[in-house]
Amino acid sequence: MATLKQYTMDNMPSTGMLSGPIEGTLLQFLVWATGAKRVLEIGCFIGFSAQMMASALPEDGTLTTCEIDPDVAAIAQSHLDGSPDGHKIDIRIGPALETLRSAARAAANPRRLHADPQARLRGLARSS
Repeated sequence: MATLKQYTMDNMPSTGMLSGPIEGTLLQFLVWATGAKRVLEIGCFIGFSAQMMASALPEDGTLTTCEIDPDVAAIAQSHLDGSPDGHKIDIRIGPALETLRSAARAAANPRRLHADPQARLRGLARSS
C-alpha cells in the first residue's frame, strides 16, 4: 500500500482524492464489522480504499468499484493485479448509475458503503 500511495503522490494530479490510512482503516473495519461479502464503491481513483476494504472481505467476497475515467481505472487495475486481494475487486468503467442499475438487478439486497466518510459516521450514529 505504501508503494501505491507513493505512486499517487508522484504521478497523479489529484492527490487529495487518495484515501489515507485512517479512512482506509475505517473502511476496512466497517467491512469486517458488518460481515459484508459484497461491497459497492462509488469512485475508485487508484484503488487504495478498494484494496483496504477487499482485505477485510472473506475469500469468496467481492468488491465492485465504479470509475468514470478509463485512464485512472487502468492505473488502479495495474496496482490491483499485484495485490493479495486484487482478485476480489472488479472495476467497472463508466457512469456509476449504470453499475448501480446492474447491481440492483443482480441482487435484491446489495450491501453498500458510502463514499463519504462523514455520511458513514452519521449512519452509524443513527443506528446505535
